Amino acid sequence: MKDLIRQAKYQPLQIDWIRAKLEKSENSGFTKEGKEQILAQSYSPLNE
Repeated sequence: MKDLIRQAKYQPLQIDWIRAKLEKSENSGFTKEGKEQILAQSYSPLNE
């Protein structure tokens, strides 16, 4: 039970960290793709 609570507590932090990394990459010119395109590409290997 404690593990589930701990996971639920840190999940928003992980999401915020990923969002910040995506925004930083987008703004740095590292990629021309938007958040939606990057997200779709991250899910595509899972669907194959």
